[in-house]
Amino acid sequence: MTTITGNRLAKIAVAFASALTIAAATACSAGLGGPASSRSAQDGVIRFTFAPDPIWDYMHDTGVIDEWERDTGYSIETSATWDEFGLFAGGHADIISSASFEVPALEEQTQRETVIIGRYNAERSRILVRADDPARSLEDLRGRRLGVFTTVSGTLVWSALVQQMHGMNLVAAGERPSDVDIVVADIQNLSNLLARGEIDACICYPDLSARELRDGSVRALYDGKSSADLFAELSCPGCRS
Repeated sequence: MTTITGNRLAKIAVAFASALTIAAATACSAGLGGPASSRSAQDGVIRFTFAPDPIWDYMHDTGVIDEWERDTGYSIETSATWDEFGLFAGGHADIISSASFEVPALEEQTQRETVIIGRYNAERSRILVRADDPARSLEDLRGRRLGVFTTVSGTLVWSALVQQMHGMNLVAAGERPSDVDIVVADIQNLSNLLARGEIDACICYPDLSARELRDGSVRALYDGKSSADLFAELSCPGCRS
């Protein structure tokens, strides 16, 4: 477990604010997801959408955001959601916190040229099953119900991993059917649905599955490794995610 001290948290917050400064400069010329004539470039308001994030709360509570807005002349309208991809694709956000591997699909759907700014964290989802399930890998879950919160994000990474490791199709693609029964549900309810037996496995975040992991009703496959851990092992042995 990693402990983030107040000093380190402050450094992360400053780095986050620096990224926003770059974003603001970019928005003036091309916009993140839109041309220079976009609404954000015209009125100095940046619509920033991201998943609920304690670092952002810290920056807001300690005045980092207010100071940044005073220094730059920009104001930030925030929206906290687990569906950043959908809001951006629908034209309701100028900047989002999203995975870099989602960008090609995002540009294809929106027909907009985007800009990637920095790195914030790594993809941390795990494959969870019920504690009494004998499955050892996703290969043992063929034809069973896999809960996901989206068909992009971590699902894209696991799709590539499963194809490489087991020759399976996690999601249907063209004429290739899925080898599992995909069930889309709210990200915060996936591990609960799993524990109750309404799905057989899930692509879940450990922090949102803490209760079920703590009470022992669910467990992680692949020795508890995240998609980022497995990707590093398969693509770059010896590298750390």
